[in-house]
Amino acid sequence: CSSDVPNEALDVIDHVTRRYEPGHSADLTLSGFYQKMLKRRTSGFVLELHDGTVASKQVGPEFHTPRVFIVRALDTFRVKSCIDFKVWDTEEYYLNIVKLIGCWSYVGQVFANGQNLSIGAGCESHGVVEHEILHALGFYHEQSRYDRDDYVDIVFNNIKTGQEHNFRKVGSDESSTHGTPYDYFSVMHYNKDAFTNGNGSTIITIDPKYQDVIGQRLDMSPLDVQELNLLYKCGKR
Repeated sequence: CSSDVPNEALDVIDHVTRRYEPGHSADLTLSGFYQKMLKRRTSGFVLELHDGTVASKQVGPEFHTPRVFIVRALDTFRVKSCIDFKVWDTEEYYLNIVKLIGCWSYVGQVFANGQNLSIGAGCESHGVVEHEILHALGFYHEQSRYDRDDYVDIVFNNIKTGQEHNFRKVGSDESSTHGTPYDYFSVMHYNKDAFTNGNGSTIITIDPKYQDVIGQRLDMSPLDVQELNLLYKCGKR
């Protein structure tokens, strides 16, 4: 595994400096994937789960405190959706959960033979782990919705150089909201000062009462869960 942060990944926490240490990893496999273009907050690489099963290796004790949050997050997906986890065997596509720099993931299935998802130092939060797993399952950021301009203003002049990609708007030709309303309470929404360069907030909510609401990392919101189940057609299984 590399300790370099890939340009295509989202959510790098830039103040985290802990580097990857050999052996500090756990593997989750998104087995059962079959190729199908999805339209949500998803990329063209996203594949739908064939049977709702995600294979995994056990999260090792080397994760220490983060292990608790990883296991708890995986259990939350089991309880709130049709997505389940099993022990990794020989699947070609799987997530490799590692301690790299910060917290980040690719959106959807991108690489065979192990796709890194970083839960590094500073990522010890149930909601943060959910956030990154949702990226791997195909979710973009809430503020990347194609209708976001009706709900938030992105202040690009206040975004730290090199982090602008975290705020890009994803068009309706690449994604779908599945008819759900904009969700200020989404675990996929950034907070008002995300990646600020120090000149002020990077996100301003059109309705000011939500300015201090966005960015919660307690748990998936009801709308997050609804969209996850719509995306994976959980009601039809």
